Amino acid sequence: MPDKSPEEKDGLLELIKKLWLPIAGFLGAITLAYNFYQLWLGDQTTITYFTACGGLIVLVIVLGWVRLSKKTVVNKKKTKHEPRYSAIYRRIALGLLGIVVVGSGIGGWLLYKNSVSQAEALEKKIIILVAQFDGPEETYGLRAQIMEELHNAAKENSDVVIVDSQEIVTSGQGSNYARGLGEKENADLVIWAWYKPTDNPNITIHVENLAYGHLPIKSSETLQPTADLSELKSFSFQQQAGQEARALIFFLTGFIDFRTNNYESAITRFDSALANLSAQPHLINNPADIYFYRGFANLYLNQHQRAIQDFDKAIQLDPNLDAVYNNRGIAYTVLRDYEHAIQDFDKAIQLDPNDVSGYINRGIAYSDLHDYDRAIQDFDKAIELDPNDAIAYVNRGYTYSDLQDYSRAILDFDKAIQLEPNSVAIYNNRGYAYRKMQDYNRAIRDFDKAIELNPNFAATYINRGGAYSDLQDYDRAIQDFNRAIELNPNSVQLAAAYLNRGVAYYYLKDYDRAIQDYSRGIELDPSIAEAYRNRGFAYQKLSKTAEAEADFAKYKELTGQDVP
Repeated sequence: MPDKSPEEKDGLLELIKKLWLPIAGFLGAITLAYNFYQLWLGDQTTITYFTACGGLIVLVIVLGWVRLSKKTVVNKKKTKHEPRYSAIYRRIALGLLGIVVVGSGIGGWLLYKNSVSQAEALEKKIIILVAQFDGPEETYGLRAQIMEELHNAAKENSDVVIVDSQEIVTSGQGSNYARGLGEKENADLVIWAWYKPTDNPNITIHVENLAYGHLPIKSSETLQPTADLSELKSFSFQQQAGQEARALIFFLTGFIDFRTNNYESAITRFDSALANLSAQPHLINNPADIYFYRGFANLYLNQHQRAIQDFDKAIQLDPNLDAVYNNRGIAYTVLRDYEHAIQDFDKAIQLDPNDVSGYINRGIAYSDLHDYDRAIQDFDKAIELDPNDAIAYVNRGYTYSDLQDYSRAILDFDKAIQLEPNSVAIYNNRGYAYRKMQDYNRAIRDFDKAIELNPNFAATYINRGGAYSDLQDYDRAIQDFNRAIELNPNSVQLAAAYLNRGVAYYYLKDYDRAIQDYSRGIELDPSIAEAYRNRGFAYQKLSKTAEAEADFAKYKELTGQDVP
């Protein structure tokens, strides 16, 4: 009887050889599942990634081995290679390989989505790391007070995370070391400080801004508040510094709200920042910034008087901020106080002669005053400083339109469209210029493009309706005016829609509807002389002589001229 082949021998060694693959596969699967679970919970450390990948690799190798490995069988006749494992085990291995591949794909996608969502959540938060202070902190407790106020402020601001670092940053290690600590925690700000080794242990406080460009403070600030020993012992200095740390949080969170156009919330937080700010702050070098951004937020909310008050305060604290003068000038322009507006733009230009916005804003003020030559000079200067500023071309185009120089206006709008090809307002205004040149087809194409870009921009429907009226296509004109009225724009545009629709009804000889629209337009804006003249003509068509004469008299009162 022949001996068993080596592969068929029994014993402990052969048992281990047979069992190590299933055991390793089982351990790999458990490791993989556990690490994916850890990753899903947010534990995305490098070691976890390596362990998860290692478990995945082991599992794939094991399953591949079961599926593909062969053994050599030798007998008297020949040597042959057969699958090491039975067909059922090989089918199970193949199925598990498929599950691993699909599961890994799904797991990887879920991890990617989770990491993206976590990154987006972190982007919306301000992470502040506070290192241990170098010096007799146990005696004076400055850091403890700052941390208490920061945590209290964080409770009121869910988008703030305070990281209590156990690392001490010494003056010798400096900013680079502190910033390295912050980078490990994805921090936006790092606060560290050290006590001067003197009998009167003054403090040097450092604020490192790792999100420079996204937060309105310098990338690295060194603050050296003066505090005598009595202030430290009485704890008054610590309380003030803690309050200012609280003010800093409200300022920064208000700034985040401001950047995301949440202006009302921003103002509330700026209010809280100012309420926690002392007369001579230590942690905020330039409190004028808080007034500036609160004024800016008020400007966006059309609270122009409040904005001016904030800008006044900012200028009082720092008279060299050109942006404050620029924005206060915008507020004055909206209030039609052009004298003060131009004075502010002059000052902004004096402080920064290369700031394009100062020239554009002053040009707009001059244009509103019908001082078109000075307006064009300012727009020319803005374009000279920045030939790729679409706003300068647009406003110079408006000014040329006011001068009825539509050819030049169109050239400027052409350039603006090259720079801003998706601007509704530019197509709308170029269409208006084409309409004035009686190039109605080009005008309508521009209005069509503007509506394609924004189907809810009422002014474009009014202008396209006017072009259709010029072409005597009154039905289409009325459709556009109807749409403009449905959109319920501001009172000036709404008045224009009614008055233009009244003209279309008049030419369709529907005089009653024309009078209704003229009357509605006059309700919305009683200063439009042509509305009274046109309604008078409609009254004449209905033989309502007294009403017509009253409207013609009103027209003469407003214009000083008789009805032509």
